[in-house]
Amino acid sequence: MKQAIDELTLHSYFDDELTAEERHEVEAALASDPALAAQFESLQKLFTKLETAPEVEYQGDVSAQVVANLHPRQSLPTFIRLALVGQAVFAVLVLALAWPFLKLFNSIFTPTLSYELVENTVQDTSLQLSLFWNDFMASLTNLVPQNTDVFAYVPDLALPNTLLLGLAVAATLVWFLGNGVVFTRLIQR
Repeated sequence: MKQAIDELTLHSYFDDELTAEERHEVEAALASDPALAAQFESLQKLFTKLETAPEVEYQGDVSAQVVANLHPRQSLPTFIRLALVGQAVFAVLVLALAWPFLKLFNSIFTPTLSYELVENTVQDTSLQLSLFWNDFMASLTNLVPQNTDVFAYVPDLALPNTLLLGLAVAATLVWFLGNGVVFTRLIQR
């Protein structure tokens, strides 16, 4: 061995894990070095105390506490809940406004699709949406007492042919924004 006796070697000596030659070297070092002998004696006292200490078994079950600490339940912040509600309201609004475009979707998926057919269908649907808007505004006007002219300056809605595309893009952006906020908050936890 011919090296300095360290604490690991003393542990091995105490546990009887050394060869006979290594044991003789440790015993010789212990006999010649009082500081090493004192260190070995304190180590021996420590092991004796540990061996004679009573074994105490824990009576409680901590598994539920450990699981609760691993996955704490936290409610979503208010602004995220509001973003989700806003998404749902916006989705319902988009679906309500896009309902007349179902005729357009049916014509798109037919095998005899022509540009004129799509253009005519979009124009027809745009006209239907304009008429729907005017009827809706008229029904709101009927709810207001007749002596007030609240809706006199509400313009007729002339819907462009790209309304559905614009609504779809807006709904997608709102959806990505809302879910981006939710997912980044969940990833940070």
